[in-house]
Amino acid sequence: MATSEQVVKFLNEQIELNTGMGNINLVKPYEEARALIRDLEKRVKSLDKSVVEEIENRDHWEERASKLAYAVGEHFSESVGEHSSANCPINNAHELLNQI
Repeated sequence: MATSEQVVKFLNEQIELNTGMGNINLVKPYEEARALIRDLEKRVKSLDKSVVEEIENRDHWEERASKLAYAVGEHFSESVGEHSSANCPINNAHELLNQI
């Protein structure tokens, strides 16, 4: 990775070549941008961790709900079926319980 001084030197050269404006102090904006990038990278890591936790929670509760659905079906001697794009055992168990 380039140092801030290298980046500033390169940018100043480009500004001089393209505008003829000479040296412009780019150190502070560059450092502010790098700090913002570091903060955003930390936020991304935090959000990634939160997403993983949420997926794990969803999977845990979906598994528990499925076990309960199968137990409801077994108790009433009814098949609630398997999970598929066209079938949800949890909804089927719910419908069975609503018939009581």
